This record gives sequence, C-alpha cells and structure tokens, in this order.
Amino acid sequence: MAQEPHHIDRQALETLARDVGQPMVDNIIESFLEETAARLGLMRLHLEQRDTIRLQADAQVVRSAAAAMGFASLSEKARKFEGEVASMSVNDAAQWVEQLAEIFDESCNQLNPPD
Repeated sequence: MAQEPHHIDRQALETLARDVGQPMVDNIIESFLEETAARLGLMRLHLEQRDTIRLQADAQVVRSAAAAMGFASLSEKARKFEGEVASMSVNDAAQWVEQLAEIFDESCNQLNPPD
C-alpha cells in the first residue's frame, strides 16, 4: 500500500507554537482553514467568470498563507498555478483548482486525523 504524501510541515507549526503559544496557533489554524476554504470557493467563481487576474491573486493568497501555516504541498501547488494560470485553458485551470482543493482536504485530514 502506498504511503500518503506528507502535506504539512509540522516543524513550521511547532515553531509557530513556540513563538506565540499553542492556543494562538489553534486560533490561527482555525482562521486559516476557514479563509482557505472560502478562497477556494472564490477561485471556482473566478474560474466561471474566466477572470485569470483574480485567479492569480487568489493563488498568491493561498500560496502565502499555506506556506506560513506549514501546508507545504498546497503552497507549492498554488505557486505553480499562480505562475501558469494566465496561459491555461479554462478546463486546465479548473483541474488545477480541484487539485488545490484536494490537497487542501488531504492536508486538513493530516492536521486532524480521524479517530
């Protein structure tokens, strides 16, 4: 059985917890998760509108926030999307947005594994 890829840099979260305390990290993570889920929804809307400028800006926000929170795979995928979205077809961009959503979901599952 193949091992699931590691999407989260736990060391980044541990460093943040040492800097600001675990309760603050918990609040930051909660906000990040809510805002990222909303941003992915906006990306779908901007995709429907064929607004590559906003898609690029959305990807930049996701990339930066994900990097700060240790969501390394999400940050890297968003970075690549940000750089390429302007030249993508709508279908290709839609696939990338769904891949971003999948990586986000997998990362969330790794952050809070089911019991």
